[in-house]
Amino acid sequence: MRNKRSQRMSIVVQLAQRKKDDAARMLKECQATLFCEKDKAADLHRYYHTYEQRFSSKSHAIRASDLSHSRLFLQQLSQAIDGQRLTIEEAERQVLQAQFFWQQCHLKTKSLLELQQRYAKEENDEEDRREQRSMDEWVTLRRQ
Repeated sequence: MRNKRSQRMSIVVQLAQRKKDDAARMLKECQATLFCEKDKAADLHRYYHTYEQRFSSKSHAIRASDLSHSRLFLQQLSQAIDGQRLTIEEAERQVLQAQFFWQQCHLKTKSLLELQQRYAKEENDEEDRREQRSMDEWVTLRRQ
């Protein structure tokens, strides 16, 4: 006897669930990357402000070459902060894409599960009808 539709659907549901699990893992990785990049940006901002405060407190007794080096360093830090902002924006895009993909996988898995349940209900209803017919026939034959 061949497998019922609901049993055959279990393989499809399992594959969809694996894809959903992989999407969830990818989303978690993207979120971790975003968190890490934001943490790096916060470190750069703190370092910039600390260095800037030290630089401005010494500005009255500083050589011209040191002043030039400090300004250049602050400019490089500012560029690094801008670069980090772009990195964060890209990481945010990656998170959004991963969320969308996970949602799609979740909805597909959910609909496949619902279809499998509908098939199982139809099969159970059909089995109940067969049993009822069998019982009715048995009762009819018994009365004769």
